Amino acid sequence: MAILYDGTEKRNHVRLEWKAPVQLSRGDVVVEGEIHNISLGGILVSSSLELRYGDKVTATFYVPKLKAPVVAKCAVRWISADKECGLNFIGLKAIETWAVSHFVRQLFENHK
Repeated sequence: MAILYDGTEKRNHVRLEWKAPVQLSRGDVVVEGEIHNISLGGILVSSSLELRYGDKVTATFYVPKLKAPVVAKCAVRWISADKECGLNFIGLKAIETWAVSHFVRQLFENHK
């Protein structure tokens, strides 16, 4: 596992490598994708969903310590040519915020 942010970029949160399945939905369209990294602020994903900067999507995924999936409202912050995109969390329930922060902290501690 790697820490993908060393403080030199203008990021608010440490990004940690993490591979996991994710379901992305926008309106009636639902596709499967993959998470590549996670931070307290969002996730990096790849999928076949056609997205543009600013689009609002819902990302559904599982983290340890939470039996139900995280259902995160997100905004697209950037898109690469190979269809990876950075999603910023804009809506998490309190329990989801706790579970994601606990998981990210655990990933960080395991990396040390």
